[in-house]
Amino acid sequence: NTAYVTANNGNVYQINTNTYAIGSAINVGGFPSDIVIDSNNTKAFVLYTSSDTIQVINLPGNTLGTPIIMPVISTNNGIALAPNGITGYVTRSTSPAVTHVMTSFDIASQALGASTTSFFRGSRIAINSNSTTAYVVNPIDNAVTPVTLGSMTPGSTIGISNPIDIAISPNGTIYVLT
Repeated sequence: NTAYVTANNGNVYQINTNTYAIGSAINVGGFPSDIVIDSNNTKAFVLYTSSDTIQVINLPGNTLGTPIIMPVISTNNGIALAPNGITGYVTRSTSPAVTHVMTSFDIASQALGASTTSFFRGSRIAINSNSTTAYVVNPIDNAVTPVTLGSMTPGSTIGISNPIDIAISPNGTIYVLT
């Protein structure tokens, strides 16, 4: 019953979801911007906006694991783990926003997988419950782009004014924060 929250002071904080008490800080350094927990509750993956590293926290001991080093690029935008527990995805871009990339990684081995480039200007990302489609927020083009994960192929964009973040409920309803 623990939530993990990133903070701009280089820490990840644990919050007990029953008592709302803040637990000890986990120092991950830098400026963490996003965090996801694997389906087994054994690893947390911490994304930094301006780093080519995804820091891994081994749970429940809260010790730092071996980081995942992404190919050089300027800005990490969003991270999501497929509900099937096998693959994670990171959206990234260069600065100024010239190249846009979505890269996959294996959750267990932390090895990098396939990437796809230049089809959207993606930021936040959510994955449907059967782990077949990612939905990537594209605030510059006022759209959400579905991506078929098996082939890393983008679909037709969904026009949404000023999208900021995205979530998908277990029943498949997509929620977009604007």
